[in-house]
Amino acid sequence: MKPVRLPASATLALPRWGLFSLCFLYILPGLIGRDPWKNDDAAGFGIMWTMAHGSWQDWLWPNIAGLPMPEEGPLTFWLGALCIKLFGNVIGDVLASRLATVAFFL
Repeated sequence: MKPVRLPASATLALPRWGLFSLCFLYILPGLIGRDPWKNDDAAGFGIMWTMAHGSWQDWLWPNIAGLPMPEEGPLTFWLGALCIKLFGNVIGDVLASRLATVAFFL
């Protein structure tokens, strides 16, 4: 099978809205209307929830109920905890934590 080679002028004519719509339709079912599937989903939400509802020390070291999670980097959890604080009362904590995933997707 030969790869398709397009000149630069032809790639500009491709509809970008179609590609973005396809990507959005791919990610949307995984974000809305479901519980956390895997242990990683539940653990990630637990870290975000602990940061959002805990003390300032929870923001410095990712943990779940005092159990440190050193293998996890804090950036996604910081953004998820911030989303929980800002939007948790409106759309619920679980869906608000998934807004961080949408932000990284965009």
